[in-house]
Amino acid sequence: MNIGNAVFPVLASFKGNVGFYFKDLTDGETLEINGKRVFSAASVIKIPLILTLMEDIQSGAMALTKKIKIDDSNRVGGTGIIQNLNHEYVPTVAELITLAICVSDNIATNQIIDLVGGPDKVNAFCIKNGLPNTKLQRKMLDAEARKAGKDNWTAAAEIGVLLESIANTIFGTQKEAREMLMPLFKGMIIQQCRNKIPSRIPAADYYMLKEDFLPCAGEVTVANKTGDLGATQNDVAICILPDSRLYVLSVFTDGNKFAGDGINLIAQVSQSVYEYMKAK
Repeated sequence: MNIGNAVFPVLASFKGNVGFYFKDLTDGETLEINGKRVFSAASVIKIPLILTLMEDIQSGAMALTKKIKIDDSNRVGGTGIIQNLNHEYVPTVAELITLAICVSDNIATNQIIDLVGGPDKVNAFCIKNGLPNTKLQRKMLDAEARKAGKDNWTAAAEIGVLLESIANTIFGTQKEAREMLMPLFKGMIIQQCRNKIPSRIPAADYYMLKEDFLPCAGEVTVANKTGDLGATQNDVAICILPDSRLYVLSVFTDGNKFAGDGINLIAQVSQSVYEYMKAK
């Protein structure tokens, strides 16, 4: 049996479009289905955005402890909690990263786009890192930009490879590189949007994790980042099994009649992948 046997029956029943990427980081087994097909990234675009910011932090151009006043132009609705806080709240850069990832805060994200110098800086990062189809063209919930044909784009395989790079760094030996990525990875670990990849597998509670983010027996650590934009539903994750084996999963969907169609598909695929990895 291989990973294809585990996921093909689930994917075949889906009526919409799917981009799928899986890699077992222990033995290298990989499966890519429509991996290069471009999808609206929704909030998954926040991963390359944060990585762009982390480069500025590493170079000394920005500090995690710097306090950032929220510009009124960046205040939008949708996901997140800043919109419900007192306007006098002034977060640090580290807090903006945490909010943008773990609760997918759109206001925090828009402020980070300003911090890095705009979309062109993010797109240059993506090109430099081999992500030609990953593009940031607008801020979160910019309806006028969407009407003008501007959206944020990516592909399942590109994000999957990016997750592999993050995982290899987090569990690698280079302390400085590991520490640089830790705010992003911890934000994914404490992710509050758990209705897709983590929902039908025994995803561990973050406060119960052992050293090096290992879960207890019978559980799996899920560091994920979702994307939701109406019927477009995405989720990507680094998953860690109790025996230290890691795998990455990246699933993008569109063309669905209802948002729930994509949500259910991603949850089902994740369950099939987990069961396969557990038995492997």
